[in-house]
Amino acid sequence: MPFNIYLDRFEMTGSSIELTDASSTPTTPATVIAAEDITVTAAPFSTSGSAPSEINVAAKVNQSGKFALTGTLDAFKEAPGADIKVQLTTVPVPPYSGPTGRFLGYQMADGRMTTTIPIKIENDKMTGEIDFAFDHLKLGERVQSKDAIDAPLELGLALLRDSNDQIKSKIPVSGELSDPKFSLGGVIWQAFTGLLVKAATAPFQILGAIFGGGSQDLSQVTFAAGSFELSPESISALDSLAKGMESRPGISLMVRGQIEEESDSLELRRQILRERYAENIFGKAKPGAAPQKLSDQQLKDQTMIAFDQLQIEKAKAANQPPPPSVRRIGSDAGTPPPLEEMEAQLIEATKLPPERVADLAKKRADAVVDFLIKEKKLDPARAKAAEPDPEKQKAEKPRAAFEVFK
Repeated sequence: MPFNIYLDRFEMTGSSIELTDASSTPTTPATVIAAEDITVTAAPFSTSGSAPSEINVAAKVNQSGKFALTGTLDAFKEAPGADIKVQLTTVPVPPYSGPTGRFLGYQMADGRMTTTIPIKIENDKMTGEIDFAFDHLKLGERVQSKDAIDAPLELGLALLRDSNDQIKSKIPVSGELSDPKFSLGGVIWQAFTGLLVKAATAPFQILGAIFGGGSQDLSQVTFAAGSFELSPESISALDSLAKGMESRPGISLMVRGQIEEESDSLELRRQILRERYAENIFGKAKPGAAPQKLSDQQLKDQTMIAFDQLQIEKAKAANQPPPPSVRRIGSDAGTPPPLEEMEAQLIEATKLPPERVADLAKKRADAVVDFLIKEKKLDPARAKAAEPDPEKQKAEKPRAAFEVFK
């Protein structure tokens, strides 16, 4: 510019503007953003860059929403700088169905947005944080668009929506002004859609971040091998999960009990053995009753008796005499192996019915569901045990795994 302009104060009032998205298609209606009652003040206003301007912009957006921009701006310096705050208050969302249809695959049926974005621009770099709240946000008609993100957005929204039907979050944003692809709107849109996708595809990370799960993995709880009893660590994780579900009424939980084949099989066989020992001493237990506990001496005696019987059966199957370690009456019995070795051989020889394995998986799922419903008072319709499925029963650890659904 061959000359500079300096004004103590620049002011514009009573203006209006209407913006139409020209990229609309038959399935993505035109987006019309109408702003009226626009007021702009800048003091001072200088094209020489000698002093930053105090900026104040206000407008009414789409009839009932409000827009405000305040702060300082150095727009005419060689390296522009800014420290501003952008605020959108109760702006209706349905007028933005064009871009949401194209990039989310849904038009907007209802909702309002309130957003605060503090922005700093320094040394060609923009940094800020979006602090947004959507009130009564509802998806509208599904839109077929090749540009739409591939994620279950309804689930993502249900996870983010609290008990007051609001969606609130804070997302950091940044960008390089010299990047030809940079746009403030693009950065904000990318941050918002990224949050939606993360909520839909990694729901337990979102729950843990929002409700204090910390380093806890809220997608599962683990068990001791052969057990369906909840540990203190598992109860702590379920406390965090229940807190999240209480504040997110739109989501429900499917619980699947799973088995780690090696460790669970070992412990289940050990349990079967000890149930037999208890029956030998105390008689058959009543249906559903826990087996009687054995003393150390009773366990030792029963293990030795069972081991002797196993050796006799093995020798008979091989058409050979029993080994000298078997404690036969009236004979010189050899020294038996250590108790741990006897038990290991007995466990290996014990058959494990498939229904016993399936029952343990079911009991693990039931333990979680019962805790959430009975202790945490969760609506029974929102926590269910998954139907047994042998193909999904095995896992890398003894656990109950969770799946969120809407």
